[in-house]
Amino acid sequence: MMKQKRHGQNKTESAVRTFLENQGFSVSRIKKSETMKRADFVVEDDRHSYIVEVKGRDENSDYEESIASEGIGERLDYMGRTNAMSALVEEAAAQLRSTL
Repeated sequence: MMKQKRHGQNKTESAVRTFLENQGFSVSRIKKSETMKRADFVVEDDRHSYIVEVKGRDENSDYEESIASEGIGERLDYMGRTNAMSALVEEAAAQLRSTL
């Protein structure tokens, strides 16, 4: 199964955008920067504006395509303890700061 794209977004970003729009928010994609990572969206209602960085985990499309086309696939998922969540939050915070 291929990742669904909407306005250059991955599946997770598309789902978040749809959710926010269904709640009545206006959602605009933030232009990408050549020099630094930036947040994903500016989300607005009648009174407030928010900068939103979406983090999510899409399934491995190579694995899914291999299963679909060949009936077999291989993937490796690390099951040990990592600081990945902490690093993810730090990266997202940096992206938000660079967008301001």
